[in-house]
Amino acid sequence: TVVVDLGRRGLGEFWPLAVSTEGKGYRRANRRETANTLEVTALRRDIIDYRKGKLTDAQFRKRISFHEKGEDKITSRNMAVMAKILDTALGQEHHQAFSSDGETRGTYLKGLGALFFMHASLQGQYSVLPLFSQLHRTKSGHAAVVRAGEAEEESEADLEEMYHTFRDDVLEVIADYGHTLRKLAPTEYVAVSVDLSGPLPGQGVPRGFLVSAQKRELDKYSRGQLTLAQLRDKVSFQEY
Repeated sequence: TVVVDLGRRGLGEFWPLAVSTEGKGYRRANRRETANTLEVTALRRDIIDYRKGKLTDAQFRKRISFHEKGEDKITSRNMAVMAKILDTALGQEHHQAFSSDGETRGTYLKGLGALFFMHASLQGQYSVLPLFSQLHRTKSGHAAVVRAGEAEEESEADLEEMYHTFRDDVLEVIADYGHTLRKLAPTEYVAVSVDLSGPLPGQGVPRGFLVSAQKRELDKYSRGQLTLAQLRDKVSFQEY
C-alpha cells in the first residue's frame, strides 16, 4: 500500500489527496498476473471543508472518486526514469549546497499528471553555515567575531541565494526532460514537490516548494517554441 498525501500546506485547493493500493500479484499458467491498482482521490478543498464541518460524511463520500487501473508498464518505466534523472541532476555531484537525497519517487494521477516527491538538504560545509553565522572572515584571512544580527543576515542571504539557484535548477530539469513523459495528456502536469531540511534560519528559505508545469508548455519548450524565460512565466511555484 502506498499513500501519497498532497493535502499539505502550500498546494492549491484543487490538488488531491490520493491513496493508491496495489496487490503483489500472482501466477497463472506460468505467467505472473499483476493485481489492478485502486486509486481513491479527493480534492484538498473538500478535505478542508470536511474537517471544518462544512460537509457531512455522506456529502464528503460523494465527492471521493474511485478509479481502478491495470499496470501501465510504459508510464511506470518513464516515471522511474524521470525520478532517476531528477536525483542525478540535482544530486551532490552537481550541487554544492542543496541536493537531492537520491530517493525521489513519483506517481501518476489521471487528469492531474506526473507527481514527483523529493527530499533535499544542505550539504557539506553549507550544512553548518548557520551554526557559525557569528564568525566572519576578514579580508586578511583572520576570523573575527561580529554582531550576531549582522552575521545572521549574511548567512540568511547566502542560504536564500542557494535556495533560489536550486529551485531554478529543478525547473530546468523539468523543462529539459518533462517532455519525455509522452503518455501525459497536454493538459496534465509534471510537478515536483521538494521538502527541504537542515538548519534553515529566517524566512528567506521555506520548508519546501512545489514546481508544476503543464505538459503542453513543456512540449512547446522542447520544440523551441518557448524560451526558458517564457516557460518560467507559465510555471507555477508554490512555497510552504
